[in-house]
Amino acid sequence: FANYNVIKCQAAVAWEPNAPLIVASSLCHAEIFHLFEGKDKRGFPTVLGHEGAGVVESVGPRVTDFKPGHKVKCLDFYFKKHN
Repeated sequence: FANYNVIKCQAAVAWEPNAPLIVASSLCHAEIFHLFEGKDKRGFPTVLGHEGAGVVESVGPRVTDFKPGHKVKCLDFYFKKHN
């Protein structure tokens, strides 16, 4: 992995239940319910979202379907405590 570029990610972080969020984001209705009811089992602080989108920054030598600059989405994030 020494030849791959390190990427810097940004996310909206919820620090505690019922706290106002400063950064605008699109969230799943289920996440909003659990967040504001204080039933989020991931704990706090937490990074919200399980439907992501972004821009490819770099790819490995065997990747052929994506190139830097491609806009992508991911609909299947699986997490234990954090996304």
